[in-house]
Amino acid sequence: MNIRTRAEKALALIAAVLLPPQRLQTAHLGELSNQNRHKAGVAPLLMTALVVALGCISVSAVIVAFGLFGSLVLVFLVGAFFLLILGVRSSNRRQRKLLQQGFQNAVAAVNAYKPRFLVHWDGSSESVYQLEAWLPYLEKLDLPFLVILRNPESFERVLQVVNGDPIVVAQTPLEMEQFLVPSATTVFYANNADCNNQILRFEGFKHVQLGHGDSDKSSSATRTFRLFDRVYVSGQAGIDRFNASGIELDESTIVSVGRPQVSGITQAKQPIGSIAAPTLLYAPTWWGDFADTSHSSLPFAEGLIDLLLNREVTLIFRPHPFTLRHAETATAAARIRERLRSHSEKTGTPHIFGEKAERKLSLTECFNQSDVMIADVSAVVTDYLYSGKPLGLFVPTATAGNAHLDDGQYLFTEHAEAWSTQLDKLLITDPLREQREEVRKYRLANATTTPPDGLFVDAARNDVLFR
Repeated sequence: MNIRTRAEKALALIAAVLLPPQRLQTAHLGELSNQNRHKAGVAPLLMTALVVALGCISVSAVIVAFGLFGSLVLVFLVGAFFLLILGVRSSNRRQRKLLQQGFQNAVAAVNAYKPRFLVHWDGSSESVYQLEAWLPYLEKLDLPFLVILRNPESFERVLQVVNGDPIVVAQTPLEMEQFLVPSATTVFYANNADCNNQILRFEGFKHVQLGHGDSDKSSSATRTFRLFDRVYVSGQAGIDRFNASGIELDESTIVSVGRPQVSGITQAKQPIGSIAAPTLLYAPTWWGDFADTSHSSLPFAEGLIDLLLNREVTLIFRPHPFTLRHAETATAAARIRERLRSHSEKTGTPHIFGEKAERKLSLTECFNQSDVMIADVSAVVTDYLYSGKPLGLFVPTATAGNAHLDDGQYLFTEHAEAWSTQLDKLLITDPLREQREEVRKYRLANATTTPPDGLFVDAARNDVLFR
């Protein structure tokens, strides 16, 4: 055993003794949830703080104390220090026993609740929108379900969007397994998080991948989807996307359910050319973690924003929630907000940006308040197609990837010399209006169904009730 391994084991032992146990986090499981959220882990934290404080005092005593009296004081303080360590250890042991009992109570409460399906989700608090998009439609199944959350940091944010159904935090595979109760038949997933594999190995469940939007990004059709029993897609475009990527899915695996999220989107009431001062939604995506998903137009968009302002267009600016992850896109977004603020002050144009556009208004509300949109290759494109309104697609040529550039959308690239011509088509003549209607049906299986969420509810309910 080398020195590094020994040091790591020693540090792990010290952490196990001194650090307080992790909190058990649950919600909507009666009184148990309130106790777990507010009381767990408080006493050990206080004891640890005392240990640190007395350790500092002991070190100070060595420096300032001399002679017999100082030595006696030092011996006393060191003794007190070790006594407190023992106290912390004892307190942590008691706390762990309480948490273990609380965990078993939570498992018992979930078993008593008898959820018919599970929603397994892992992600940061800024990505909770992925889960939030599906919850209203999963609730329409009218069946009890449990949300298994793997990241404790996003618990409070998830709690805000779950409407009364139980939530449990299971950080380890062993904890997660305890909540795979026999009453549940199906597990739904809203992303391709790595820890999905920890539950996919259980063959007693039907595993259904919902995804978090339909787009031509490469991440929308990867081999990962072959792990699931069902893959829900928005329409024929989703099926063709897998085929074009060389990923074969059985006919029984892939199911077209449309996008239930379009339920609240209003249809265009008049041709864009008849609107004297249109409102344009600019909804750029984020930079992406990989080269083939880096479709953001933000680094090129300031000149386009200036052109739109010169055309007396009212703008709604709603960048992707992950925009702040990268300095270049965060800086570009900040400059656009400042441009809109300054223009609003000078002209009185009621641009919508910042807190209102990005947090107070939902994406659907931004859709409905706009007459036209410019976006990047992302899921907002498919959802906006449902409205029938004109749509511009910004595709940086270096990252075009598999984007469908002729799908009833007006193409913008970083080459500014073509922008004015494309804006004339987007804001005035709209020559692709009829083609866009065909694309809408191709991408959205529920483009003409009533209600728009009916296909999804029927398919999901059938998967839950019939294995």
